[in-house]
Amino acid sequence: MSAPTIPTLGASTNNRQWIYEFNTGTSGAPVWTTVGGVTNSQFQPSTGNWVDNTDQSGKGAQSSNKSGYTWSGDLTLERKVTEADPTKYDPGQEHLRLASLKIGTANTVEMRVCEYDPNDPTGTSSPRVEAYHGFAGVDWVPDGGDMMADNTVKVSLKGQGALDEITHPYPAGAAVPTVSSVSPASLAVTGGTLVQIDGNRFTGTTAVSIAGTAATSYTVVSDTVIVAVAPAHSAGSGLPVVVTNASGASSGGATVAYA
Repeated sequence: MSAPTIPTLGASTNNRQWIYEFNTGTSGAPVWTTVGGVTNSQFQPSTGNWVDNTDQSGKGAQSSNKSGYTWSGDLTLERKVTEADPTKYDPGQEHLRLASLKIGTANTVEMRVCEYDPNDPTGTSSPRVEAYHGFAGVDWVPDGGDMMADNTVKVSLKGQGALDEITHPYPAGAAVPTVSSVSPASLAVTGGTLVQIDGNRFTGTTAVSIAGTAATSYTVVSDTVIVAVAPAHSAGSGLPVVVTNASGASSGGATVAYA
């Protein structure tokens, strides 16, 4: 009998990175907002509840059945303000904090979590298969510490009902950027407004345009955040914000108004 061939596992066996998105819209018109500032996460899709079902047909061997499961997620967040507006916190973080102050069903948030490596925006080197959708209760606990310590928060997500496996919302090869939100959304016609653009697949950005005009300047902060200086433009509303990389340009998504 020949010896089995054991494959060599590569870099993709590194501990996977998960992105957490929460619906800040409605069930009929969801707006999936990514939570920024995640420094550590522990996502547990399934922890089984097992009950004994040993009977005589098992010839005395003990047996058990999985009768249910729980699921949860634990996040450590850097409590940082946004790059574009230092008076505002990350909108995804604020969604969780406000939900944590409530009780009953009002404490529950709709979420999806999927594996995604921000250093591999095309998904060619890292697996991009697992993705889940569910509802969770929120617990928000600031870490505290001395006055000069980093402001961090522990967030616990307690599954409410089933966690459903879904088609990955950002499949490998879908490298065209997406723009989910822009802050502020109202810009001065004279230009010069500093705006934060949130979305996905911003690594490798080659151009940013606002209302059809190239941004005065822009900085790719991460795969999900760009900070740009808005150009001058005549008054108008519903004007597109477009991010372009080597695979193409974003379409749809958030818009801005000039006044």
